[in-house]
Amino acid sequence: MKKQVQFLSADGKTMVEVSCWYPEQQPVATLQIVHGMVEFIERYDLFAEYLNKNGIIVVGHDHLGHGQSIQSKEHFGHFADENGSELLLSDIHTVNEKISEQYPTLPHFIFGHSMGSFLVRNYLAQFETNFSGVIIMGTGWHNPKEMTVAELMASTIVTIRGAMYRSKFLDQLAFGGFNRQFEPARTSKDWLTRDEIEVDKYLLDPRTQFIFTASSYKELFRLVRQACSRDEVQRIPDHLPMLVVSGAKDPVGANGRGVQTFVQVVKEYTTSRLTLLLYEEARHELLNEINQKVVYQDLYFWLKKYIDTY
Repeated sequence: MKKQVQFLSADGKTMVEVSCWYPEQQPVATLQIVHGMVEFIERYDLFAEYLNKNGIIVVGHDHLGHGQSIQSKEHFGHFADENGSELLLSDIHTVNEKISEQYPTLPHFIFGHSMGSFLVRNYLAQFETNFSGVIIMGTGWHNPKEMTVAELMASTIVTIRGAMYRSKFLDQLAFGGFNRQFEPARTSKDWLTRDEIEVDKYLLDPRTQFIFTASSYKELFRLVRQACSRDEVQRIPDHLPMLVVSGAKDPVGANGRGVQTFVQVVKEYTTSRLTLLLYEEARHELLNEINQKVVYQDLYFWLKKYIDTY
């Protein structure tokens, strides 16, 4: 059973759309999903329904500027005029608190994909949490100095053109090279998945056809810079079970190299019980890949391991 609820965002003016998927049987755990950039939480319907069949409650919300969490269509891709990353993290925390209050006896897990993976990495380092495990999908490792430069460029554009300005330069800076390794490409989004039907669905959905505002890009670069700071990694809770999953042909993770760097740094600075899964030939959106069933099973079996020992 699926239910939609709302709460007032930390920005004080936007209603945040939350999707809750409930199993028919007695629940055994909860999973909070933190979705990625230029998408929306309803794209996780099939995955949530699969987990429901195994007794797991799934909850996730549309970030500010995404899905139904907008004041108008002009706000697609816009977190806020300033401090957008802090607002996103605060909204994630609000959802987590509500889940914990409603299900105090169940183990709680969190899952972050793509931009959501960098949000979760920031969230774990900056907030007190009670998770029994975390899944990081579609992530990477980027030079913090390069991210600082990108952040400064975005900040300059905000100052000159305004917070809601849409910069093709910043969009190219963020995504420009992602499709290059798949040339000659069928579409501009071949890097997302090998499943052509899923790529076409993405390209035809108006909820995924926008670019970030300059202020949102500034905040995105900030989130990535912080997530790739060794100081930030040191603040990830010790002994936290962590599953890191990525496609071996995912450009966000530098075809596995950036993912492996992240894993190495986590192992260096924490005692997290870490598992890495790299899927050969798979691209960015593992939940929409042609090996989707295998990915679903792997994620569930990992969750079940820590549910059973809770």
